[in-house]
Amino acid sequence: MAFCPSSCSDYDLINVSSGSCLPAIRYNAIKRLGFYKCSTVLPNPVTCLNLTPLVTAGEIAFSNPLANVEIGEPQTEERIISDCLPTLDVIVSRDINFQDRIAVDVNNLGAASPFADWAFWKNKRDNALLLNYFFVMCDGSLIIPREAGVNRGLAATFLAFINFEKVTTGQGAIEFKQIRLKFKDDPFDFTAPQINLNTCADLAQYA
Repeated sequence: MAFCPSSCSDYDLINVSSGSCLPAIRYNAIKRLGFYKCSTVLPNPVTCLNLTPLVTAGEIAFSNPLANVEIGEPQTEERIISDCLPTLDVIVSRDINFQDRIAVDVNNLGAASPFADWAFWKNKRDNALLLNYFFVMCDGSLIIPREAGVNRGLAATFLAFINFEKVTTGQGAIEFKQIRLKFKDDPFDFTAPQINLNTCADLAQYA
């Protein structure tokens, strides 16, 4: 016999809105990766008022706009509940791969700083065990992966390295930074954005 609300607890069955006569499609993609120290607990909910001081204080950093973002299918494991019930599929991880193809040779103050983009990613790789991550989407909205039921960021392994892509005509190759993230659980998990950076006067540059 399957588990049933009559023997456990009842719940609300949400219905979908009929919406408009024409079906809507939501277009979006990951634009930037955000970083914050694992010792920093982001407010919940996030607002312009409580997020801006963290960025100003250097507790949050943003990457360049990203390219060739590939979001893998969630990896699952089966959990046996009972021989009389179907197994329960549980998401255990999800991979996200992307590239930073933008060269940066100045620092945040505009002074010359050759290979500043290399220094940025090396800093994140060297401190990967001490970081949490979030996504800035193309429309400026923020998606913050958190552990279920708490405000802590969702753990992930992080790898960054230099790679090269041969040009199709002529000689030489284009340098880019390749980044791999492997999240514990699913970093999206139907997590609706709480804020859009376009609405934050001091943060709109990162949208």
